[in-house]
Amino acid sequence: MRLTNKFKSWLAIGVTLSSLTALQGCSSSGSFSQLIDDETITLDITAGLNDNNKQLLLNNNLHILTNNSKVLLSGQVRTDVERNKIVAIAAETASVQQVYNQIRLGPPISFERASKDSWLTTKVKTSILNLKDIEPLKVKVITENAEVFLIGRVTKAQGDQLAEAARYVVGVDKVIKVFEYR
Repeated sequence: MRLTNKFKSWLAIGVTLSSLTALQGCSSSGSFSQLIDDETITLDITAGLNDNNKQLLLNNNLHILTNNSKVLLSGQVRTDVERNKIVAIAAETASVQQVYNQIRLGPPISFERASKDSWLTTKVKTSILNLKDIEPLKVKVITENAEVFLIGRVTKAQGDQLAEAARYVVGVDKVIKVFEYR
C-alpha cells in the first residue's frame, strides 16, 4: 500500500489529535508544532521505506522515534545492506537533522520479548515521572530487547539522572542515552 499525501495528512492529524491530551500542561512554546514536525518526519521516513522497498518494513523489526527533528532507529534487520539502506532513507528525509542508528543485526525479536520490552518501557516512564526538575514529556523512551533508549533535549545532569533511573528498573540490561544536551 502506497501512502498518499492525503492519507499521510489525515494520519498526521489523527496522531496530533490523539496527542493533545499528552501535551496539556506542557509549558514550553513550540512543543505542539515540534510534535507535528516530529510525527511528520516519522511518517515521511516510513513512506520512504515503503516506497523504496516494502520488504524493509515487512521482514524486519524496525522502530522509528523522532524527537526535535532527530531520529532514533532501533530494532533488528537481517543484513548490513538493509540496515544501511534504512539509515540512508532516514538521513535523506526532509527536516531530519540527525540519525542515531541503533539497529541491530539479527532476526526480529519474539512477540514475548516485545511484550516484555513494552512493559519495561512503561516501568521506565513511570520511574521518570518521579524525578525532580525533569519534564517527562520532553523525553521519549523505547525498549528493544531489554535495551532502553532515552532520547530528548535535556541538560547533562538531567540526562545522567534519567539514565540512572532507567538503569535501576528490574529487567533492563542496558541504557543508551541519545540526548541532545542544552
